[in-house]
Amino acid sequence: MPKMTTAIVKENGETVNIDKALDWTDRGYLCFECKEPVKPFNASAYGAAHFEHEKRNSNCSLSDKR
Repeated sequence: MPKMTTAIVKENGETVNIDKALDWTDRGYLCFECKEPVKPFNASAYGAAHFEHEKRNSNCSLSDKR
């Protein structure tokens, strides 16, 4: 499964990396490929910090297909 480490800030179109996004808890983010909403997730025992789609998108190669 691809892991997104950058996304687009909804309010201004700025590109942001996952580390910065985890510090900005009050902002919304979009996927680069499909422009659907994504959320930042902290690193855990399951893997590195990354963005995930709020709703799975089977048409986006960056979305979890499970």
